Amino acid sequence: MSNLIEDDACFVIHAHEYKEHSLLLSLFSLNLGRVSAIARSARKSKSTFKSFLQPFMPLKVTLTKGKGELYALNDCTLSGRAFNLPTPEIFCAMYANELLYYLYKVQDSEPKLFAAYLTLLKALNDKQEIFVSLRRFELTLLNTLGCGISFQSLGQNILDSKFYIYDVEQGFVEAPKVENLPTMLSGRELNQIAQGDYSLKSLQFLTSFILENLLEGKEIKSRKLYEDYLKRLK
Repeated sequence: MSNLIEDDACFVIHAHEYKEHSLLLSLFSLNLGRVSAIARSARKSKSTFKSFLQPFMPLKVTLTKGKGELYALNDCTLSGRAFNLPTPEIFCAMYANELLYYLYKVQDSEPKLFAAYLTLLKALNDKQEIFVSLRRFELTLLNTLGCGISFQSLGQNILDSKFYIYDVEQGFVEAPKVENLPTMLSGRELNQIAQGDYSLKSLQFLTSFILENLLEGKEIKSRKLYEDYLKRLK
């Protein structure tokens, strides 16, 4: 691959100050996956693309590969209208960015994940199919990470009449006959999810459980912000 990457579609998912006037960016790119890039002098008032380096803005960037895994940002333009996300929908978008930042480290093209992220931002912007788009993004991310959910139980079909729990090592296993076990999922709902019904609350529980294990205790700040927002509404 050439050291020069031109007009690559991407989003900024994280940024922090670097040296006196620069920014160290985490970019989610269509053709490169997740990359880190230095935007030199981006914090100066005369920077030509200072205002673009914000989350939820669709960008076209030109990058030069430096030493190791670090890139330099040569140019940046806005490739469409920025997503003007309302509250509380913006917390979902921040959540997606945090998942990408903490879990998605691979420098490789993942068009399906990029498309799922873009679909989520559009859903949040339009306030339509938010729950389904968020679950689809989570499932696509898990597949990308090699942690996709197999809707079978120890190699056998899941039965509607049974209940199951999810084990991070084995996948779905039939639940012991204990009433009101909080981690039990009905076989009927699991089969509905497998057939593409992403509106079920049990899927939210399932993806949250798996992602929490992958995060290994890393704090998701958007959750706290959302909780604080709900408290202010009371």
